[in-house]
Amino acid sequence: MEALCPLVESSTDTAHDRLTLGAVLRAFLPALLHLLKLGNHKLRVLWHLAACGTPALGANLFACPHCPHKHWAPRCCGDRHCPRCMAAKSWQWLEKQTRSLLPANYTHRVALSNRRIVAVDARHQTVTFTYRDYRHGSQLKELTLCALEFIRRFSLHILPPGLVRIRHYGILGNNRRKRDIEAARAIFKRRGRAVELQPQSVADKSMSCPLCGKAGIRLVAFIDPAGVVHMIGAGPTPCDSS
Repeated sequence: MEALCPLVESSTDTAHDRLTLGAVLRAFLPALLHLLKLGNHKLRVLWHLAACGTPALGANLFACPHCPHKHWAPRCCGDRHCPRCMAAKSWQWLEKQTRSLLPANYTHRVALSNRRIVAVDARHQTVTFTYRDYRHGSQLKELTLCALEFIRRFSLHILPPGLVRIRHYGILGNNRRKRDIEAARAIFKRRGRAVELQPQSVADKSMSCPLCGKAGIRLVAFIDPAGVVHMIGAGPTPCDSS
């Protein structure tokens, strides 16, 4: 998980901040909305992703136990299609699988990660991203699409509401996992293969204070999209913006 999200989205964002799926949607979605012809569910997801990490979703207030300063950070959307939010969640899922299941390769990805977006041209309304050409030795190549086609292709990966994306079956099924995994681990152990994988934890690391650099900052309050302050462990408080 990153130390802290940027304070706000603004015209002073770095080039890296603009090369994200959310930034692409914020730049092009309003003008192209009438051409996309998408259903209500997909449109809600796209708007949700566009608002991620911006003041539109409110903000979190973190307090550092080592210094007197408090730090505001925009709230994330938490959508399962969001590359920004799923980065930490994917690590959490991966670590859980390798700790509780078998020594195998597990993966959990979104349709398009932010690091694959390499250029956005607002004037010509184009987006350039990288992809693997598996027909030619998995070469890494770049593809430039008009913004309309880019958003249309991404929307094809938006899952229907209620669809479970990750399912376990066979020896990993919930009704037999505990019994069969223990038996499988015993077989691995008898054959001299490593049973427990302990990857370096990324998602569980404490966030660091951007001022003093020490770890352990805590979430103490948040502002919802309506501007109401919610203290953790207390009721909502109206936000005084004066």
